[in-house]
Amino acid sequence: MTAALAAAGLAVVVVALVDLAWTTVAAGSGAGPISGRLAAGLWRAALAVHRRRPSHTLLSVAGVSTVFSVLALWIGLVLAGWLLVFAASDGAVRVSQTSEPADLVGRAYFVGYSVFTLGNGDYRPGAGLWQLATVLAAGTGLVLVTLSITYLVPVASAVALRRQLASTVTALGSTPQEIVTTAWDGHAFTGLSRRLVDLGALIETSRQQHLTYPVLHYFHSRSPDSAAAPNLTNLTHA
Repeated sequence: MTAALAAAGLAVVVVALVDLAWTTVAAGSGAGPISGRLAAGLWRAALAVHRRRPSHTLLSVAGVSTVFSVLALWIGLVLAGWLLVFAASDGAVRVSQTSEPADLVGRAYFVGYSVFTLGNGDYRPGAGLWQLATVLAAGTGLVLVTLSITYLVPVASAVALRRQLASTVTALGSTPQEIVTTAWDGHAFTGLSRRLVDLGALIETSRQQHLTYPVLHYFHSRSPDSAAAPNLTNLTHA
């Protein structure tokens, strides 16, 4: 058994789980150090391509691609970490029928279905600590899947809310001048005052969601009517 290899694998798993929890559970603390750098790097790459060949379609898929790239990062780190752990000893994983040590591909297969709790019986863990390690691998898989789902759902809701906010402002007018002209009834801006009260709640909710899920900064709208930032700019200049 190579203790250093097992320790390195556990360190990778811990780093992945910390980054995952940092991003999904610690509300308001921003993205984790690894996933945050990955997301920022992907966005810079998308902007670089956009500057060479302008394409709002490319930017519009950058946000979704970034989210799934972050999920793939967490999954890859967890799988790689446990593979290092189970590669540290010849007896860590055995073929169920023959009890012979599994090869590297078999160990990767064992790690995959253990982490995702598929319950396959082609391979089994070695006795002692390896059985405990298998339980821990299944536990990290459960945490990974659960937190990933709890991350995707609010991010999707936040994107929808931001588009709702943009559409609400667009209904008032597409330029600052149009917002003022449409709101003026000849005597006062009574209608606009009522709409601003409703908009205040949407804006505050959107602000809090951006603080909680920084990945929202990388979602781009192809249509100006559904883009929150320029429409809010029009409203503030009205």
